[in-house]
Amino acid sequence: MKPMENSTKILADHRRLASEVEAAAGFDVTCTKDCQVLSAELKTHDPRFPVSTSTLKRFFGLVHNPSALSESTLNALARFTGSTSYRRWLESPSPKDAQGLTALESMADGTSDGPGSDEDLKQCMRVFLHQHRNEGPLQLSKAEFDGLRFMWFEMYRRGTFDMALWSEVKQHAHIHNYILEQFPPLDFMASFGEVMVKEYLDQSSNSLQRAYGQGIIAAGMVAKGEPWPKVMEQLPRTTKLDPNAHPLVQARNLGIVLLGLKETGVSHEQHEETKALILKGLNEDKAIWPQWCHHQCYFAFNLADWSVMAEDLEVIEAVQENILAFRQTSDKYGSDLQMELLLDLRILWNHIMLGQKEQASSMYNALEGHTFHTMESRTIRMWTEGARAIFRSSKRELALGEMAHASILSRYSGLYDRIHSLTLQHLD
Repeated sequence: MKPMENSTKILADHRRLASEVEAAAGFDVTCTKDCQVLSAELKTHDPRFPVSTSTLKRFFGLVHNPSALSESTLNALARFTGSTSYRRWLESPSPKDAQGLTALESMADGTSDGPGSDEDLKQCMRVFLHQHRNEGPLQLSKAEFDGLRFMWFEMYRRGTFDMALWSEVKQHAHIHNYILEQFPPLDFMASFGEVMVKEYLDQSSNSLQRAYGQGIIAAGMVAKGEPWPKVMEQLPRTTKLDPNAHPLVQARNLGIVLLGLKETGVSHEQHEETKALILKGLNEDKAIWPQWCHHQCYFAFNLADWSVMAEDLEVIEAVQENILAFRQTSDKYGSDLQMELLLDLRILWNHIMLGQKEQASSMYNALEGHTFHTMESRTIRMWTEGARAIFRSSKRELALGEMAHASILSRYSGLYDRIHSLTLQHLD
């Protein structure tokens, strides 16, 4: 590269770095005061590598710049954007511009060429942490939320989750709780997910948070095949439906109890009480949870797989009616494709359990070939491969093998045993 070309490239790189530093800081650097504030931010970020106000004024072109910036300064600025050094920053494409989670947003809406590298995803998350580091409720646009969701689902799917990155997330309690509540590690409760959720429980501040965390722990225990007495110890006793608690949480906890009581047979009375609460929730969800039920049929959604595993035909039928009723009245414009696919999978298995083979086959034909991009891809894989084994006899052995592979990856032997048994029951 010629000297002039080299100089031009360095200038372009510095301009790009300046833009990303401004994005991470959350403000444009246009005066001395801005440089003073940014210098303090850099010192707070990493006190080992301070950058003076005068150096920042040179970097942002507020004063004449007769000398080159030191490698230490460039490293400090690159680390502030989420990279590990200036050299690594140069090697990676910018994950973000002044508009926010631009790279993630394009990944999420399908406008990018691909999902990016593991390092790209980590850098995006670090920039997000910088941008939203101030405590308080997260106010995300739909595009930002979709981008954040895409990133977490992608890290889960790849199985490359970085606990060092999670340590950075934990430094921001409001972000930590938000991520655990929105994108729980449902596929990984036999590994790092259990640690994450127990940390969430340790710092929980109310009964609603505890019920949520306990339900995820209990669901993971069932999936792993742990004994029912240990599972039940994790769950709070639910005697009434709470309009202040999210229907997803209550449905999960009630569904686990329904399955446990069915498989153990220890208390007919409690089984009937639990079932009555479930049916009440399915029949009266709009009245009980009006703030949530106009968005999605959350209660039925989270009960569907538990009622199928419990083989409770009455609850299965009520779940089916609830989902179909919701779909008849919901606004299809702007609906979430992945959520719709998951509902289709629930309906498919409801049809199977209710002996509606023709409807189930038609539903499977419509679902076949679709990719499920969720926080429980491995779990979903077991359900989809079970359906493939039922409706594609020529690929049955392959499907059963894929189901077993998903169980090995997740270490969910308990879930596998139940889905495998249901699958074998419904083979032609």
